[in-house]
Amino acid sequence: LAVAGVVAWGDEDTRLNRAFMPSFVAGSDAKLNVEAWVTPPDYTGSAPFVLTPGEVANVPEHSEITLRVIGPGRPEIKIAPAGAMGASLHPRAGIDGAYESKIEVDRPMKVAVHFWGERASFPFTVIDDATPTVAFVEPPKLGDGDRTEFKYKLADDYGVEKLELIALRTDTPKDAGAVEDAVPIEMAGLAPKEEEGDYSQDLVRHRWAGLDVMVKLRATDASGAYGESEAVPFHLIEKI
Repeated sequence: LAVAGVVAWGDEDTRLNRAFMPSFVAGSDAKLNVEAWVTPPDYTGSAPFVLTPGEVANVPEHSEITLRVIGPGRPEIKIAPAGAMGASLHPRAGIDGAYESKIEVDRPMKVAVHFWGERASFPFTVIDDATPTVAFVEPPKLGDGDRTEFKYKLADDYGVEKLELIALRTDTPKDAGAVEDAVPIEMAGLAPKEEEGDYSQDLVRHRWAGLDVMVKLRATDASGAYGESEAVPFHLIEKI
């Protein structure tokens, strides 16, 4: 303590003031290096791209935003979504000394980097992921060899990953909810954006064979969103 007192002699007041009253000017003048880029979902087929602070970026829904901040202290990442409550992130420094945050964009929003004030902001608009559409071109009928046959068409902006024929029971109580069974349909293309196809399948081994049901088509895309056709009545044939 004696040595420290001698070394700091004549400067003790200044040192104590800096300890209890840090310099806001020094913090606001600190230099930050902010890097930001967008990684769209794989199913969109879009490549990642770098963001420019202050410029509005139009990104596919469910894109991932990566922010990397290099500076003298931990920044605050403020997220302001349109029509929802905002949030703040306080990332920890990685082994390289950079503070990194990842944010999913599912609606228009603004993401800003704060360190003694706002240092950079990135506003976003969103390209909505459309719901798949699917319909019967020709309704199901009983064809040769007791095969169920119909024609269909479908469309989606990024491609349909799964197509199913949904059978719904009509003889169950209403309070039991929808009782359904899904039969996979093999599409002609791989994740087609548009397709018209024919279906022909022997359903006599279906667990509801012999019953009158309602049937519809369900098309699902890579994000999990799905669209359905109108339901039509159909009798599932059974073998005697």
